[in-house]
Amino acid sequence: MDFGFSIPHRGPLASAEVHRALIAKGEALGDAWYPTGRNPKLPLDTVERFAVAIGRMRGMAERAGRDPSSVGVSTSVRWEPDAMPAGDGGRALFTGADADVAADLAAFRDLGIGAIGVDVTAADGIAEAEDRMERFMRGVVPLVGCEGPARAAASRID
Repeated sequence: MDFGFSIPHRGPLASAEVHRALIAKGEALGDAWYPTGRNPKLPLDTVERFAVAIGRMRGMAERAGRDPSSVGVSTSVRWEPDAMPAGDGGRALFTGADADVAADLAAFRDLGIGAIGVDVTAADGIAEAEDRMERFMRGVVPLVGCEGPARAAASRID
């Protein structure tokens, strides 16, 4: 899994998440599905909800005559160091302790999500966002056992 603070993409991207008909059209034509989990009509705030949505998307791709594994999944998430509640009452994805967030990343990797953009925006501006980015790279990335660009970036932080 690649993740970082940008979202790689190659070719057309199916970004429809608002309406099931648009998702089906995207799966017929697109190279990837890019749900953000921020849509109240399609809440994707837990691993279980993401897994169900990916399964539904893969089914749509298959019904469209495509190999479901040929449709990639990438997403963006907002990381919050403090735990926040999900719609089901549990902990929302990518919130809370470093170990919990690392478990979210590992679960996403296991779901086949190939790239994740991590939003570290902070209310106090750029300096706080940079601090949050460093904390994420030092505290979360090593717990996931990532390889590639994320691992290399974490190792460069002094």
